[in-house]
Amino acid sequence: MTFLQPLLLFGTLATAVPILIHLIYRRRALVHYFPAVRFLLLADKRTARKFRLHQWLLLALRVLAILLLALALAHPYLAGDRAQAMAAQPPQANVILIDNSLSMQYRDQETPRLQRAKALVAQVLQPLRAQDSALVLPLLPDAPKSGTPGTPPEVIDVLSQSRDTWEADLAAMVPNHAAVDLHRTLQHAFDLLRQSAAPRRRLVIVSDFTVNGWESFHLSQFDVLPERLDLHLIRLGTAERDANVVVESLTIAEPPFIEGIPLEVTAVLRNRSAAPRRNLPVDLRVDQRKVGQQLVDLQPDEQVAVPFRITAPAGGLHQGEIRLEEDALSEDDHFYFAFQTLAPARILIVDGDPGPSLFESEIFYLMQALQPVTALQQALFHPIPVPWEGLDHERFEDYQVVVLCNVEAVSPQVRQRLYQFVNAGGGLLLFAGNHVHAKPYNTMFYRSDTLLLPVALGEPVQQPEEQPQTIARIDPAHEALRLFASEPTLLQRSRFYRYLALGALDTVPQAKTLLTLDSGAPLLVEHGVGHGRVMMFTSTADRDWSDLPTRPVYVPLIHGLISYLSNLSAASQRPNAILPAPVTLRGQSEDDGASLTIQTADGHERLLRYAAEGGPDNPNVVAHFSAYTVPGIYQISGPQGRQDLLAVNATRAESNLTKLDNSALEARLQPLPLWVEEEATFGQTDRNPATPSKELASFFLLAVVGLLAIENVYANRL
Repeated sequence: MTFLQPLLLFGTLATAVPILIHLIYRRRALVHYFPAVRFLLLADKRTARKFRLHQWLLLALRVLAILLLALALAHPYLAGDRAQAMAAQPPQANVILIDNSLSMQYRDQETPRLQRAKALVAQVLQPLRAQDSALVLPLLPDAPKSGTPGTPPEVIDVLSQSRDTWEADLAAMVPNHAAVDLHRTLQHAFDLLRQSAAPRRRLVIVSDFTVNGWESFHLSQFDVLPERLDLHLIRLGTAERDANVVVESLTIAEPPFIEGIPLEVTAVLRNRSAAPRRNLPVDLRVDQRKVGQQLVDLQPDEQVAVPFRITAPAGGLHQGEIRLEEDALSEDDHFYFAFQTLAPARILIVDGDPGPSLFESEIFYLMQALQPVTALQQALFHPIPVPWEGLDHERFEDYQVVVLCNVEAVSPQVRQRLYQFVNAGGGLLLFAGNHVHAKPYNTMFYRSDTLLLPVALGEPVQQPEEQPQTIARIDPAHEALRLFASEPTLLQRSRFYRYLALGALDTVPQAKTLLTLDSGAPLLVEHGVGHGRVMMFTSTADRDWSDLPTRPVYVPLIHGLISYLSNLSAASQRPNAILPAPVTLRGQSEDDGASLTIQTADGHERLLRYAAEGGPDNPNVVAHFSAYTVPGIYQISGPQGRQDLLAVNATRAESNLTKLDNSALEARLQPLPLWVEEEATFGQTDRNPATPSKELASFFLLAVVGLLAIENVYANRL
């Protein structure tokens, strides 16, 4: 026998009250002296002995009544044998959902919450019987690993009566960065329970119950719920908001990233806590080396941008990381990024009309446009001027771009080497001029073996000085002209007095007109040759045919064209992804159908293939990747030995550790009866209906009433 209110057993001390009253008020016999009256003395002794016996019986009745009343107030009950009672219960189907989201990696004790959740589930499974069935499921199931050779077929979940299966599923539970989809997971659990023939059903959810995924959830979203369903929630941690500081995002200043030039790196931090943080160390690491540190103060819920200024490292691929001093949720204390730097582009400037001085040469304005330097005296380009006669002695492989300015002709050997240079990935920019004549140029560059011109050249068109041509249309989406997308009038103010006519461009599908004059004549045309690009500017690089070189817009225009031809856009931040969102990796036009290999941060390999998407007018060759394993830097090996990096970061949705309290959970899970157990008091309250008990308080109260009635009758007879 046990008691629900054992403290009320102190009421049994009240049994001393009738005993004390009895001792104080007990009757004492009077002594009378009757000499020689012996028979009277004997009668008095017999009467006194009988009276004392009645008094003791009354005292016993009163003490027993008070004792039973105290016991009744303590709520006594008889508990049956648990194992025997459970064996008598009908079978039960159990689905146990374990929250394996990122927030369950929170370490408010020595071990992460997910590990402690698995230990609690082991206790939940321990009393299940042979006739009971169960299934242990993660709240976030693994997504199919696309791009993984030999991926096994999807496993179908079924309830099992095998304890080995339960333990294996529990041991295989790992953290998952997938998006929380409570509706899908609970629908799956309800379907499994509804399909079970067991007369009793139970759903157990073990979680820390942070708000992510629960904001818009309610059981009313389900059409059908399983019958006779018990809902049991086990909370890890407390219902209070947990402290956490997170690196939310990162930006790097506008590319290109040229070695030796300063880079502005900005990390955005947020304090997801109710308490401030003081002097929080924030480190910037590049290629595993710390290159900067800031100490930051954060008020509760404050977001702060933390700037770093570093010098761009040597040309190549580089990996970086923003790292905070680790707190209880270390997974969002890191933010990975990758970027590529390049050496300043080497540009070969070929002067087709050298003058007696550089100021009077064809390339004067072009050289001035390419020589501006940054505040640290670091150049974006290294222009190398040569006269057109010295072109035979130049190694084109030492340059990224070759610019021919009003060059009359080149030798067949130079023409062939120039074609090979462009075909291998180099850039070629052609400027017109008085020495550029249609017939020799078409013979050199518009032929099947060295097809560098997009179309055949025509004769020069001379405009009256009072009626110059201006730029009428710009392709603002083109990478080389993107700077002028918001301010096209900067280019449209320039005046052109002479230009070369071109053949019909609509017959050449690979040619693109980037700048068009008022007359409809092309001013700038581009087309691809192999892996390289060729641009034809139908006016001059100097002011012989236009006033463009004398205008401020000339410098950004030349920078845009040379940067595009030298592929300086590659000197930028590399692809990045936030788990679990897929990332699109872009390839080149010839990569369609080619394979690429991705090595994850923990050493696994994933195989993908590029595929063409979009219409024939604007095809894109891409590969979609989502088979992540862990956050970190992923290595990409593409066709023809191309290497790249992919920065993968943990989801930030789980960084908000605000919790749902019991009332909020009850509101979302109505109309099911809900039992919420806390981790700290787990197992102390037995809500299992299979454990029998028998209430005894009513029997004790009936006994009290009966004893008092007997005492009243017996006392009145005295």
